[in-house]
Amino acid sequence: MRTINDVHLKEQFVTQYTLHNHFPAEIIHAFELHFFEKGEYIYHQDGQIDTFYLLLDGKLQVDYLQSNGHLTVLTFMTPLFTIGDLEMFENWPTRNVQALEDSILFATSTHTMRQYGYDNPRFLRFILHQIVQKLDFASTLLTHVNLSLECRLARYLLSRMERDGAVLHLEHRESLAALLTTSVRHLNRTLKLLSDQHIIEVHYKTLTIKNAQMLTTIAEESLQNRT
Repeated sequence: MRTINDVHLKEQFVTQYTLHNHFPAEIIHAFELHFFEKGEYIYHQDGQIDTFYLLLDGKLQVDYLQSNGHLTVLTFMTPLFTIGDLEMFENWPTRNVQALEDSILFATSTHTMRQYGYDNPRFLRFILHQIVQKLDFASTLLTHVNLSLECRLARYLLSRMERDGAVLHLEHRESLAALLTTSVRHLNRTLKLLSDQHIIEVHYKTLTIKNAQMLTTIAEESLQNRT
C-alpha cells in the first residue's frame, strides 16, 4: 500500500461521487488516498480493523479460509463499497479483503468515523444503505444455495447487469466458482451452455448479456420449480 498525496485527485473523487452529500466535512478532510496493487491485501482474516475504507476505483474480493482449508468467497466489491462499516458499531470477525485489480480507496481511522459520523443523519443513512446491500446479497446466496448452478449464475449475472450494464468484466473463474459454491469445471460448462443458447457471449474475461429476458426466465423458472 502507498499513500497518494494528490489534493486535486482527492477532490475529483469527492466531486465524482458527491461525497459531501453523505459524509461530514471533518471526515472528508481526514480521508487519505490509499493505493493497493493487484493481489495486495487490505485486511487479513481474524485481524483487527481500525481503519475505515471507501472503495473509489478498482475491485476487491472478500473471502475467508475455513478450518478445513476450503476458501469461501463472500462477495466482490466495486465502488462505492465500504470496509469497516459494521466494525464501527460492533466487534465483527474480519475477513480477507484483497485487491483483484489495482485499486484506490479513501481511508481514515474508525475513531474519526465514530467521532464525526455517529450523530450525522446523512452519514448514517449512507452506512445503512451499504449494510442493507451487503445483507441482501448474503441472504440471496444463502437462500438459493440449493438451486441449480444455472439459476445461481443467472441471478448473479442479472444483479451485475443492474449495476454495471450488459457488458461485464468477469472475475477469475476460481473466485467466481467459489462465490457460487461450485467447481471451475461446472462453471465453465454452465457458461458454455448459456453461450450456446445465445443468452450470453463470453470472450476471455468479458461477458456480454445478449438476452436478459431469457436469463430472467431461467432464474424465475428455477425458483418456481423449487416451490
